[in-house]
Amino acid sequence: MGTRSVNKGLTAGMDKIGFLARAIINQAAVVCDFCLRTNWSRPFLVLIEPTLRCPMSCKFCDLPNDWAFPRECELSLEQWVDILRGLKKWSSLVREIYVSGGEPFYRPDMMDLLERAHQIGIATRLSTIGAFCSKVLCDRLLLSPVKWLKFSIHSANPAVHDDLVGRPVFERAIEAIRYLKARGYSGNIGILTTVYEGNVRELGDIVRLAQRLGVESVFFRPLFGNTTAARVFDRPALPDPSCRIRETSILQAAVEELKEMRQYGMPVANTDEQLDLVVKQSLGLNEGVSGCKMMYESIYIHPDGTVEICGHMSLGLVGNVAQRPVGEVLSSSESYRVRHSVSRTCRCQGNAFVRKTFRDKVSTVLDILRPPR
Repeated sequence: MGTRSVNKGLTAGMDKIGFLARAIINQAAVVCDFCLRTNWSRPFLVLIEPTLRCPMSCKFCDLPNDWAFPRECELSLEQWVDILRGLKKWSSLVREIYVSGGEPFYRPDMMDLLERAHQIGIATRLSTIGAFCSKVLCDRLLLSPVKWLKFSIHSANPAVHDDLVGRPVFERAIEAIRYLKARGYSGNIGILTTVYEGNVRELGDIVRLAQRLGVESVFFRPLFGNTTAARVFDRPALPDPSCRIRETSILQAAVEELKEMRQYGMPVANTDEQLDLVVKQSLGLNEGVSGCKMMYESIYIHPDGTVEICGHMSLGLVGNVAQRPVGEVLSSSESYRVRHSVSRTCRCQGNAFVRKTFRDKVSTVLDILRPPR
C-alpha cells in the first residue's frame, strides 16, 4: 500500500473519530438543553420538503393537493443547494437529510437536488409513492448514492392500495422496486404502510410481499387524527371515516402476527412497543409521550425555506433560511425560545414512532461512519 493511500486512510479514520466525539458531545448538550434550558445543542436531523405538491388523493393525508400549493412558493434548485451548503458549514453533524413532500419526484429537478447534496457531502433518504419511478428515473437512481428509498405501499392488493391513494400507481411502484433490485441497487429500499380499515386483514401479506421483493424493511404507522387537506393544525380534523378500523380484535391479531414475523427475521421494522401503539391509536388510548428532546435534535424546512422545530406538529417557526443565513436562523435566541417553550410539554401522538433509542442512535452513527460506496 502506498504512502498516499495510508495517509488517506488515516485522515478518514481521524475524521470518523472526530465526528463520533462531536456527536457524543452534542447528545450531552441535547440533554442539558432539555433539562437545564441551556443553548448548547445543534440540530442534526434535517427533514426538507422541496414541494408539497402531489398528484395523489390519499384519504389519510394531511398535505394539500397539487393545485393548493403553488409552484411559486417553492425554492429553486440553487436555493436548496445553498441551504444545504449552509447546513453543512454550520454543523458537521449534518451528514444526511430526509427528503419528503408532497411527492418529491413531482419536481422534475429532484434527482439534480439529490445528486448535488451528495456532491457537498450530505447523504439522502427519500420517501415516494412511486408514481414517477419510470425506468429512466430508476436508471438514474441506480447511479445515485441515495442511501434510503422508501415507498408508500399500503396493501399487497393493487385495488385496495390504489383506492386508498386515489390513483392506479401500485404496479408502477412494485415494478420500480423489482427493477432496482434486479440491477443491483446498492441503497436500502423500504416500505411505509399506514394501517387502516382497508388493509388491516392483510398486514402480514404486505410483509410477505416485501420479503419476496427483497425489501429491507416495512414500517407500519397508525392512522393519526390530526390530518387536514390544507395542513392547518390549529383546528381539529379527522381522516376519511372509511379509513377507521371497525374491529380492533382483527387489528390486535394482525399486530401479534407482525411481532411473530419479526422474531422469525422477516422485514418488520417496528418495535413491539410501536406495534402496540398502533392498536392504542385505533382505540383512542395513545396519549403520546410527555416531553420531547427531538426539539433539540431536528428541524423541518418548508418548501419556501421557513424552518419549524418539528415536522409533525406546528409548534413554532424560527425563521427562514432562504432569507437569512442558516447558522443565524438556527442559532438565534428565537430558535431556542421556541424549543424551550414546548420541549417539556409536547405530547405528540407520533412521538414514539420517531424518537430514537440509544441503541438506534448508535446504529445510526455507525451507519453514517461506514465508508461511502
